[in-house]
Amino acid sequence: MNILSAINFVSALTLLAAACDDGAGTVAPGANATHTLITDGPFPFHRVARVDLYIASVSASLTPDTSAGGGSFVTLATPGRRVDLLALQNGVTDELGAVTIPSGAITAVRMVIDTDSSSITRKNGQVLPGSSPPG
Repeated sequence: MNILSAINFVSALTLLAAACDDGAGTVAPGANATHTLITDGPFPFHRVARVDLYIASVSASLTPDTSAGGGSFVTLATPGRRVDLLALQNGVTDELGAVTIPSGAITAVRMVIDTDSSSITRKNGQVLPGSSPPG
């Protein structure tokens, strides 16, 4: 089982891009401070001890057209680190980054995960690598 198969067990991975001013600084007119948060959802805890995703970047589109040649994506976060999704329970979140973006609706979110640096650890200690060798 590779990480992409196992990630299908995660029934609700919620990526929140909450547009709000944290009050710590000034925000340009027409812009909002946007914090990118991640949390987990229901999961088969009886089988899995850890789900470590290496999140390279998170970006969002502010335009309705998200096709390859249409909309442009704005980088929200480039954490470049592993996040244990199972540590994010009961409302616990992990801030991946914060940026100021123009006002408007975020119409699409794209998260880039480095599967070579991601893994799942079973309760018995067996580590399932993020990517499997071909064949």
